[in-house]
Formats: sequence, C-alpha cells, structure tokens
Amino acid sequence: MGLRATVSPMRLGKAIAILIWVLSLLGLVVELYSPPSTMRDLRFVEALPKAVLLFPAVFLTVGSLWGRYPFDWPRLRMWVDRKRGDGTYARFFHDLKPMLLMGVMAIAGAVLCWFQGYGPGAPAYWPCGFNFSCGIGFLLGRVVLARRGLLMESPLSSSTHSDL
Repeated sequence: MGLRATVSPMRLGKAIAILIWVLSLLGLVVELYSPPSTMRDLRFVEALPKAVLLFPAVFLTVGSLWGRYPFDWPRLRMWVDRKRGDGTYARFFHDLKPMLLMGVMAIAGAVLCWFQGYGPGAPAYWPCGFNFSCGIGFLLGRVVLARRGLLMESPLSSSTHSDL
C-alpha cells in the first residue's frame, strides 16, 4: 500500500489549507525584513476623498447581507465532490477559512504597510488604509454570513451546503 492510498482527500485538503495559511504568514515575515516599498509616488490619490477608504469595508459587509458565500461556486463544488467525494469542497473551505485568511492578511498587511511606509511626504494612508478597510470588510462580512447561516467556514453540519 503506497502513500497515495493512506492519504484521504479530507486530510489532503486540510494539509493544503494549512500550507496556504503558513505561506501567507511567511510572506508577511519576508516583507517585514525587505526594504520599504515605494509608496512615495502616490501623489495622485491625495485628490480623492478619504471616504473612498471605507468602500471595501462597506461593500464587503453590505454585500454579505443579501449575497451568498463568495467562494461557493456550485459547478466547481459539484465537480470537486464528484471527483473527491461528497463534502470535500465544503470541508476544504471549512479548513481554509478564506474570508478569515483574507481579513487577517489584509489587516496584518496594513499594519506592516504603516510600519514600513509612513513618513514625511508619503501618503501611506492610502494603500495601508485600503488594506485595513478590506480586512475589516472581510471580517464583518464573515460575521454577517455566519449570522445568516451561509458561512462555509463555520463548523460543518450533516449537510454539504448544497442549498447555498
């Protein structure tokens, strides 16, 4: 019996999800020790109203009020479940928690951005603020979807989220 026979699709999905989280967080560590990015050439955005920074947070949160889970693509879900077994798609998103991942990474990226890019003459608040707003939007959207019972990242029930 080879290695392929001992690794179930469910365990493989969890391993891939953990790998994505680790690589994402390692990317932030690498960015922390790299030279500051060139955010100094963003003078054109200073003419925009600062309220634009709120758009991602508002859009992602409000979109969750009447939308469905953004990472549930029924045709892809059916294909994956047919190839790898019922519930594989839902379990992968339960393990990966992409809305949480994006929220955490965006907020951590914003903090890193402020840490590296804020200085005299650098409108670092634009890219940093936009990232922060995206992070807040993903996290608030996640809460809204969970309250509506549409969050595939929540603990799995007996259903495979086929009603989404």
